[in-house]
Amino acid sequence: MSVLSFPRIFFQGFMCWDIPTGNNNDQFPTYAYDKAALNWPYLKQFGIDEKNFRTTFPNWFTSEQAYHPNPNDPNETKYSPPAEWNFFGTNACYFVQYENIADGIIRKSRITGGATAYKTPVSQDALFGKPIALIGDLFGSPDNARPARLVDNNPASSYSSQIYFNSMSFGDGQTGISGPCYRRMHSRFIGTLRNPNLPSAGHVSVTWQTCFPKDGLVINPGTSTLLQTLQNMIASGQAKGVMVRFNTYLNLYFQNGYFNSSPRKPHTLTDQPAIYKDGLATGNQLVNPCYSRVLGVIGPWYNDEIVSVPEGRFLATNAALPFKQSPIAHPIQLTASVIKGGPPPDLAAPAAVAGPNINVPPAQPTGAVQLGVAFAEIDYTKGIVSLDALNTFPESFWQGDKVDLGTVTLAVQDGQGPPTTIATLAYTDYNQPSYETNGGIIDIKFDPDPNGPAQKLKNGTLVVTAVAATSPPTVVKALVEKPWSANTDDRGIYLNEGESKTFDVSVFFKGKRASNAKLMIAKYAPDLTSGYVGPPVLAIAANASQIVNVTNGQTQTVSTDGTNPIQTNVTVVDVDANGVAHVNITAASAGLPVLMFYPFQAGTTLPQPQQEFDTQAIPSGVSFYTTIRVLSFDDDFVDRFINIWNSPPAPAKPYDPANAWNFVYNNILYLYDMIFPVMLRFVPLGDRQRVEAAIDQVLSLIAPSYFAESTLAMPITRDLSEGKRTVLQLWGGLVKKNYPPQPISKPAVPVA
Repeated sequence: MSVLSFPRIFFQGFMCWDIPTGNNNDQFPTYAYDKAALNWPYLKQFGIDEKNFRTTFPNWFTSEQAYHPNPNDPNETKYSPPAEWNFFGTNACYFVQYENIADGIIRKSRITGGATAYKTPVSQDALFGKPIALIGDLFGSPDNARPARLVDNNPASSYSSQIYFNSMSFGDGQTGISGPCYRRMHSRFIGTLRNPNLPSAGHVSVTWQTCFPKDGLVINPGTSTLLQTLQNMIASGQAKGVMVRFNTYLNLYFQNGYFNSSPRKPHTLTDQPAIYKDGLATGNQLVNPCYSRVLGVIGPWYNDEIVSVPEGRFLATNAALPFKQSPIAHPIQLTASVIKGGPPPDLAAPAAVAGPNINVPPAQPTGAVQLGVAFAEIDYTKGIVSLDALNTFPESFWQGDKVDLGTVTLAVQDGQGPPTTIATLAYTDYNQPSYETNGGIIDIKFDPDPNGPAQKLKNGTLVVTAVAATSPPTVVKALVEKPWSANTDDRGIYLNEGESKTFDVSVFFKGKRASNAKLMIAKYAPDLTSGYVGPPVLAIAANASQIVNVTNGQTQTVSTDGTNPIQTNVTVVDVDANGVAHVNITAASAGLPVLMFYPFQAGTTLPQPQQEFDTQAIPSGVSFYTTIRVLSFDDDFVDRFINIWNSPPAPAKPYDPANAWNFVYNNILYLYDMIFPVMLRFVPLGDRQRVEAAIDQVLSLIAPSYFAESTLAMPITRDLSEGKRTVLQLWGGLVKKNYPPQPISKPAVPVA
């Protein structure tokens, strides 16, 4: 039952996302992500090409440029620097621990509560009030900041984010838990209308999960009842480790000075060009992170549970819910040091300071909300439904108050008749105090009599209904259970040219492992004929490049759904006795495919794949899939570099260090020099002498061992192909030997 069982330990606070925005532009297609290169055909219209980019690109990239946000209205024009809102970002992400006593600001992330059994909250515990931390790898002095890193498998997507980290800790050395990373975290079940009033990605919410097996896990219970109970469960073998699940939501941009100590406080995109130009000229770079609320739960991890995906009966977003909009005042004036949604006031000391000590954008009301997904675990013996609603009920605005949807009903659909009510939830069951006090979990009691609701719960389909604010009012099925689900811990896969991989997909029916099942896999990819900004992700046509091939199972060609169906290849893979499908894939061409999973019962009709992935009708948040980055096919770069060094075309001379450097910079390093200026703080990638002086560090950080999981991998974006890496390693070998005037040869295997 994961974190839905007991003991439960709750935490809340804030997350910092210091995302670099040079490679994930929403309006200007500057980055050709299938090639890991600048998009030269697009840039040439602005007078930027391969010969002059070092002087022309940075100025253009950091200046306001016009764009047309509405394809149906070419006269609507807006302006933005193509570098967007955080050009100097570092990919860092971490739980915020910030206070400014003078300004009455406290933004800390803390353990805030717990429970040992149903309706048995813990009022006091030695763990309460202690900090939580998300920690990256150590490089250099142990006093240096060690943040985790947020990396998108597909930088143009909203559905492929990953958190790389070294370890997590909850509490301290006297009373707390800490453990090394076992599997990285992935953005799960993205809610696209969690907050109906915040603009941009402010309305998005995401679920994250990871687990820590007992080997390597450190629990110092001290006098904490919660920790002692958890430790006893692990020691007895009842649990195999600790699970951590949290939700990030209510995202705010332009918060310098409010969540950090930055003296410079840009408030909109129009403030950024001058800051960017100054940073490039002087090295005085200014990061401008996004900040989210965090609410999470720590609990036991059981033997049959996968690591990074919540399990249980899956209630998917089904229909929008019109609601009665309350007036929202602006600007937001805070009159207390503790923002609602952070740790409770008794954990904070600063006196209240009146004033607008936060930058909240004006509301953009939508008039409708959607419930995010929920997971249900059912104890038929005790008659309890534990509902994970971490990512379910929306807020009205950034203060964190939940939208009042009135009475919400959990019911079960059994046959064609009306749903049978299991329980009703009043607003007080899902409002902000309840949400934060109980870690987003709602425990619902029902009659365990096997001849009553219990039987319908086992056999029927769960639904959550609410009354929409329509005239006349209508009952809406806001959430509907998807009986079949399929998920994998291998959400972000990277493949090089010719590389293969096997990964596992766990298949469930009503939250339990399903052995009598099959898994159909369909392939999708961004339609690059539409460009690099917002292309639809379509089923790959059967006669097109497949990007990846599934090499086991039975492959056949079928029609997609839709008014204009296409022919696409799908592969059906068997599910073993443990409910697991083992999937073999191999790279076919560079690209960013998505593999969608369609589980179904063995012996039944093959599902029909949808034509497009991540649509308004079927968003990625209710789909089952993995994302893959097939890195650019650059194996020929190795031969080209060797030829440049050994026998360049006339009139160039062999063994010329300048030729070698020019090849390395103009084909590899230039990209990161242009769109990731954070490197200027460490090694300016356009400065040959500086790069050569740091060659030992460069070679260490580009090694495959770092690529796999390290928060220090270079480039952190993980778009460096094996071919390009080998060139850098060959060049680094020349640098370390002071460019000996002798030929080099192609390594038999990639340089480790």
